[in-house]
Amino acid sequence: MRQYAEGLNAFRRIDPMAARDHLLAAANADPGNALIHSALADVWTALGYASRAGDESRRAYELSASLSRLDQLAIEAHYRVDTQQWDRAIEIYRSLFGLFPDSLEDGLNLARAQFRAMRYTDAIATLHNLRKLPKPAGNDPRIDLLEAQSIGAARDYAATRDYARRAALEAKARDAMYLYARARLLEGGAMQSMGEPGYSEVENDARTVCQQFGDRQCVAKVWRIRGNELFFAGKFREAQDAYLRGASVARELGDNAELANILTGLGRVAESNLQWDQAENSYREAISLKNATGYNPAEVQMEVAHLDLRTGKLSDAARVGDEAYSEAEKSNAREEIGEVFLLRSALTRREGRLPLAQELAEKGIAQFRASKSTEDLISALVFLSSIQTARGDLQNAERSLAEAATRYDVVRQSVAGPRAQGAIELARAELLLAKDQFQQAAEEAERSAAHFSAAHQHEDVCRALILQAEAFDRMGKSSDALEPAKQAQKEAAQTRDPAISAAVRLIAWRLGAPGSREPADLHSSIAGLNNLEVSIAEDLDRAVLAKRAGTPNAGRLFQALQARAAAAGYLTLSRRAHALTQ
Repeated sequence: MRQYAEGLNAFRRIDPMAARDHLLAAANADPGNALIHSALADVWTALGYASRAGDESRRAYELSASLSRLDQLAIEAHYRVDTQQWDRAIEIYRSLFGLFPDSLEDGLNLARAQFRAMRYTDAIATLHNLRKLPKPAGNDPRIDLLEAQSIGAARDYAATRDYARRAALEAKARDAMYLYARARLLEGGAMQSMGEPGYSEVENDARTVCQQFGDRQCVAKVWRIRGNELFFAGKFREAQDAYLRGASVARELGDNAELANILTGLGRVAESNLQWDQAENSYREAISLKNATGYNPAEVQMEVAHLDLRTGKLSDAARVGDEAYSEAEKSNAREEIGEVFLLRSALTRREGRLPLAQELAEKGIAQFRASKSTEDLISALVFLSSIQTARGDLQNAERSLAEAATRYDVVRQSVAGPRAQGAIELARAELLLAKDQFQQAAEEAERSAAHFSAAHQHEDVCRALILQAEAFDRMGKSSDALEPAKQAQKEAAQTRDPAISAAVRLIAWRLGAPGSREPADLHSSIAGLNNLEVSIAEDLDRAVLAKRAGTPNAGRLFQALQARAAAAGYLTLSRRAHALTQ
């Protein structure tokens, strides 16, 4: 009982490593004691050993019949949490907290159960009640850390950073270094998501402390965050190594929730290496683990949706995106909700519904602004600029692009890698082409292709090379246009998007022998795409080739294209068709 009491005291001092040693000694001396097993379950949970925690919780529940009613309820509540019976767990913890409203531990248990049940508003309300307790209970760093986690689930990175920072400061003042390291890790992760300078120093501090104290779960999280940083910098091999090291620790702990996060990173690496099946398998396993551990799978579902989009499975992308939206709504996860809006915008644009595509992109931007997710906001602003350019709204396209570029300049050393830079350059090339600044457009497109290549984004490399070829062609430099067109054909062989393949074949046909006929299989494949942009590009190429061949009906082809593009809202292309009739 002395070991048990010292274990409880250490745990309340937020020192789970010391608590573990005392409680293991107590359990060895008295293996039939339900209270000792229940306390061990708390300790293993805190240290990330999920399977061990579950075993101890179940053992405590089986041994609890001889205990007092209150002790039985406390042990049952822990067991219900481990088995994801949220309603019953919350009911018990709420009753216990009602009986002992000045009990910090009972209140924290209630807030944790509400957090795990994704009832974040309820969890935050419980934590606010705990802050009313007299000090030192009312400013316990676990209150701020749990609120940081609850707010983080809604992807409010600024508030997450602030609460995590408060938790770290109070934990350090109490010499609770286990909790200090975890709070600093959460603080650094939020800073990284916002592109805030200094995030690396914060994460390094957390890593040093958690390694010093042997906090294995913290180490796994550190490797995962390091992997994310390397991935977005385009260092895929190093990112994979970091993820694998984290996965090894997570598997050792039986921490399937963290393993799901790491598998998501490994899926991204596999996708970047064109290992499509391996990427999908990693994502699917991550979703399964998220569901099994009771965590929201929306983030991983969006990875699957983007993979479907890249491989031309548009209906699957839409379906999975809708599933992710339903899950993200449960926690008001703004980042994932914004990603769904952007996905819907991309799908809608392929159908040629530009006004709706712009509306959806703007909704996504609103979500990213609220969450302060810098990289997502940059991507969304670039996408919006591209839509505005296609619609002929060049002034607003320039404004959107300028904001994206400004934000990129601030965060280029943190969260924004070659993919973000390539996207900005491609949108700028589109805008320059719309302004008939062909040489500058070709140069921007060339830089864009190089950055997308570094990011292993082969579809976007093709788009940049097609635009570079287009710019050269419009300058009358058809021979110069042939080289990027040939490169695009090589890149297209690495993709599974039929729309990209068709667009690459179209530019190659236009730059081919004068008077050559469009391949029949190319026309049939475009007809089956339900992609208005590619279909309009086909009409443009027919008209341009007819004009070059001196065909009498070239004027009528341009007039028909002008009317069709204008009706669909592609005013930039409509204006070009009008100019070519002159």
